[in-house]
Amino acid sequence: MDTMANKKVTGVYMVIVMQEDLQKGIEFYTQLGLKVMFHIPGKWCELEAGGVRIGLCPSSTIEKGKHSGLVFQVADLMASYEAFKESGVTFLNEPVTATHGIMVSCADPSGNMFDLYQPTHDNVKKVLQDAGKMCADSCNFDVSRGCCKQPKNPGGCC
Repeated sequence: MDTMANKKVTGVYMVIVMQEDLQKGIEFYTQLGLKVMFHIPGKWCELEAGGVRIGLCPSSTIEKGKHSGLVFQVADLMASYEAFKESGVTFLNEPVTATHGIMVSCADPSGNMFDLYQPTHDNVKKVLQDAGKMCADSCNFDVSRGCCKQPKNPGGCC
């Protein structure tokens, strides 16, 4: 049975991060709290963070100063920031608070940039509720559903 469903992406298996020094990379990411799942000394390491695998791969050609796209969630960003700062993690800025969360950028020993992030779901929920109240009259917004794209108006109203 050859269906389109069999040909679609089903998930993200792993994100690979290149490392100049594999052992330093392993030490760094385990210090952040990732767990080593598989390791071939000098060749490859797979770590896990919240169900996502991070592969560390040795490479002599790493483009430093470029964001990897990785964002690691932490429960308490300020506590993590202070603890990691004391242990020598290189931070690129001070923590920043936005509506959706608190974040800070840092770099691993190979210069790969990534973020630590603490979501603030209650703030986002309030923003969505306030947006819903503003457009409730125009599209029958149901605040309990958290979205103004109602079946009556699939384009949304906000």
